[in-house]
Amino acid sequence: MEQSEKVLHVAPPKTARGERTLLMPDALMEALKVHEALYDGLRRRHGKEWNPEAYVLSTGRGAPLKPSNLSSARTDFCERKDLERLRFHDLRHSVVTDMLMRQHVDVKIVSEFLGHANPAITLSLYVHTDEKMRKRAAMRQNRRVTAAVAIAEQNSQVIRKNVIPLRRAVG
Repeated sequence: MEQSEKVLHVAPPKTARGERTLLMPDALMEALKVHEALYDGLRRRHGKEWNPEAYVLSTGRGAPLKPSNLSSARTDFCERKDLERLRFHDLRHSVVTDMLMRQHVDVKIVSEFLGHANPAITLSLYVHTDEKMRKRAAMRQNRRVTAAVAIAEQNSQVIRKNVIPLRRAVG
């Protein structure tokens, strides 16, 4: 759905990859079933006045919601809940960062989810780090270096213990 001025129209995806099937989490499917039951009641109440297009997000009569109204409702919600005000596209970035950096989903899977032609696009445009993530990475690297130094120290002690008797033997 696109909005130009006050006119709404359905537009095809920008690219062929934009039209794809996505697997949905079970919890989201359950939420949509509850949502559908609510709209079934509204459909019956409004009868022929109900818009037959069957939009997931619609007005009380089934007409599509204007993107600007949806954005305003989200902004109001964020203000009431004292949440950071993000645009819908920012949420896409947040989800992708979460999938890649916190859930460790393979970049190829995430790239396909987004409809990108190349995983490099996903990595260059959608991965954002924060201070907490950088600190965790530094701590993981510190543990690895500490372990490597400990192994090197053990190995050098073994070598020293074996070299001293050899030097004495060789004279």
